[in-house]
Amino acid sequence: MPAISHHALFAAAGTEPWLSDDVLLAVYRLEAGAALAVVVATVAMRWVHGMRFRECLRTRCHELPPMRLTFHVAHVLVWLVGVQAAVASLRYALAWRETTSAPYGRAACVAAVAALACWATGWLIWRMVIRVVDCRPPEVAIHDVDIATGISAERLANLGSESFPEMLAFGHTAGLWVRGLLVAVGIGVVIAAFGVESEWVHDTGLLAAVSATASGAPAMPPHWAAFCCLSAMLATAALLLNNRRYQFARFPLTVVLAGVLASAAWIPAASLKLSARDLTLFAGGLSLAWTLRWAADLLWAARFARRRSVSLPIAERIADVVPGLSRMRERRDCALVSLDLDELTNRITAGCHNVEEASLFVARNLARFLDLVRVESEHVVAAMLRYLTVRRFVVTSGATGTPRSLQCPLVPIWNEQLFPLHPPCGFVDWIDPLLLGPAWDIVSTCSPCSGSGRVACFQCGGRGLQDRNESYTEYSGGQSVTRTRTFTVTCANCSGSGKVTCTTCTGCGRVVQHQTLTTQWQRLIPATTVPRVEVTELIEDAEERCYLRVPLVEDRRQLVPLPQSDGIEPELAEELAAAVPALAADLPHFAQAVESLQGGMLYRADFQVTGLWAMRIEYQRLPGEVGWFFGRRPEFHFPSLPLSWSAVGTALFVVPFLAMTFLAIVSRVQVWLTQSLPSMW
Repeated sequence: MPAISHHALFAAAGTEPWLSDDVLLAVYRLEAGAALAVVVATVAMRWVHGMRFRECLRTRCHELPPMRLTFHVAHVLVWLVGVQAAVASLRYALAWRETTSAPYGRAACVAAVAALACWATGWLIWRMVIRVVDCRPPEVAIHDVDIATGISAERLANLGSESFPEMLAFGHTAGLWVRGLLVAVGIGVVIAAFGVESEWVHDTGLLAAVSATASGAPAMPPHWAAFCCLSAMLATAALLLNNRRYQFARFPLTVVLAGVLASAAWIPAASLKLSARDLTLFAGGLSLAWTLRWAADLLWAARFARRRSVSLPIAERIADVVPGLSRMRERRDCALVSLDLDELTNRITAGCHNVEEASLFVARNLARFLDLVRVESEHVVAAMLRYLTVRRFVVTSGATGTPRSLQCPLVPIWNEQLFPLHPPCGFVDWIDPLLLGPAWDIVSTCSPCSGSGRVACFQCGGRGLQDRNESYTEYSGGQSVTRTRTFTVTCANCSGSGKVTCTTCTGCGRVVQHQTLTTQWQRLIPATTVPRVEVTELIEDAEERCYLRVPLVEDRRQLVPLPQSDGIEPELAEELAAAVPALAADLPHFAQAVESLQGGMLYRADFQVTGLWAMRIEYQRLPGEVGWFFGRRPEFHFPSLPLSWSAVGTALFVVPFLAMTFLAIVSRVQVWLTQSLPSMW
C-alpha cells in the first residue's frame, strides 16, 4: 500500500498527526489480514450450511456480506474515477482550445477515453455483478416436524415483554431509571470534556487526572493500538445504530458492552501518547454518543406510554361490552382453515426476507440456518375498534436565489376543492406529499445579505485587507536571528472591496422556497384478544376471518351502525352487534382522545371481530430462538434477532480495509496523473 500523506489534514485541524505513514501501513496490513479471515470464515460457514458455487453465482454472492460490499465499493470507485477523468478531459480540452498546444489535446483525448472506459466498466459491474436477477431464497428444511395445537396462555400473554419499549406494558420500568441516571452522568462528562479549556475544568484537575490515567495505560505497539481503537469505535457505532430495539443485545448487556468498547477504544488511544486535551475530547465524544442514545430511548418510551394511555382504556371498554369471545373459538361457524405444512414452509421462507430487512446484521438467506422442529398453533379471537385520523401541514424546502418579486401565499390546507383528499383503503399509516406549484412559492428577502446580494468577505472580515506574517533571518555578530514581521496585503478573495457575492441568494437579493402540502394518515387499533395478547400491535392486519364488521365513521361523518357478518350464525351476529350501541355512545370521547394523540381529525372508524392463527415455531439450528407468525401478516416475528457474525466482521474489518485501499488507489492515481499528464499552468 503506498503511503497516504495525511499530515495536511492534521495541519488544517491545528494538531499533530497521530500516526506516521509506517504505522498506517502496518495498520493496513492488520486490516487486510482480518478482512481475509472474515471472507474465509464467511464462505466456510455458508458452505457448511448448504451454499453451493452455482447458487452463489446465481445470487451474486448475496449471502456473503464482505463480497457484496467489495462489489459495491468497486462500482463506486470506477464511477468516481470516470467522473474525475471526464473533468480532466474537459479542463484539458479548454486549455487546448485556448493554447492550441498538442499535448493538451492528446491529454483531453486520453482522459475522455479513460472516462468512457470507466463508465462502461461500471455499467458492466452493475449489470453482471451487483444487480441480482434471480435471488430465490433457500427453503427452510423440514424433518419430522411436531405439529401441536395450543400455545400456553402465559407465552401469549408475555409476548412482547422482551422488546423495547413494549416491555413497559408489563411494568418493566427499572431500565428507564437506569437510562435517566446514565443520561445525567453522560451530560456531566460531556460538559466537562468539551469545556476542557475553561478555568473551572483546570481548577478541578480534570486534565491532570486524565494524564495520570493515561500514563497507567499498558504500552502497545502503535499499529496494534490504532487497530484496536478503530475496531472498538466501529463496534460502538454498530451497536448504537443497529440495536435500537435491543433485539441483538438486551439493555443490561448493551450497557456492559458500551463500557467495554469505550475502554477498548480509550486505552489504545492513550497508548498512542495523545495529549490530555485530545483524550478528554475523545472521551467526551463517546459519552455524547451514548447519552444521545439513552435520551432517545427515554423519548421513545414516553411516546409509547402516551399512545398506550389512549389505547388501553378503549381496549378495556371493548372487553367489558363484547361478550363471549372465548366461546367463539369452540364454535364450528367460527373455525379457521386448517394449517398446511407446505404453505407454512413457503411463508417462513418468504418471511425470512422481512427479518433480513430489520437490520444489516441479520444473516442473509436466514432460511438456510433454520430447521423446523416444532410448530404450535392457537386460534385467537380479537375484537377491536379501528381509527384512522388525517392531518395536513405545509413543509417548505429549498432556499435558492431568484429575481422574482416578493410573495408569501398562505396555503388553504383544508380547501378540498383545490387540494382534494385521497384517503387510503382500510386503515394504514401513510404520508401523501403534494408539491405545490410556483404560484404557492414563498419569495422573501435574503437574510444573510438583507437583500443587497453582497455579504462581508469571510477571509478578511470585510476589511478588504489581510495581515500576513513573514519570517526572515538577520545576521549579527556572526549569529543568525530569526524574526517575524507583519504586513498588510489586499484580500484576493474580494479584491479589496470587503464584499463578496452572497452564496445563499447568488447575488439576487431574494430567495425562493417551495411549499409542499403533506397529508398524513395515522391509525390506532385498540383491541382485546382471547387468549390475551398484551401487545396487540403484533396482530394488527393479521385477521384471517372477519366475523363481524360495523362501520361507525366515514369521511368525518358518523354513520348509522349496520353490522356486516361473514359466515357466522345469526344469533352470534346479533349477540356481537348488541355491543355496538354502547361503543357508539363512547365514540365521541374515544375519538377526542385519539385526535389529541395523533394531532388530526377522525376520518374513519369501525368495529370488528376477527379470528386468526398464532403460530410459535421452534428450530433445531437456532437453539433457544423461536419465531412467530400471526394470521396473514407476512412479518416473521423474532423476539431476539439472529445475529450475523459475518456482517459484524465485515463492519469491523472489511470496511476499514476497503476505505484504506480506496484512499491508496486515489493517492496512486493522483501521483500518476501528475507525472504523466502535462501541467495546466
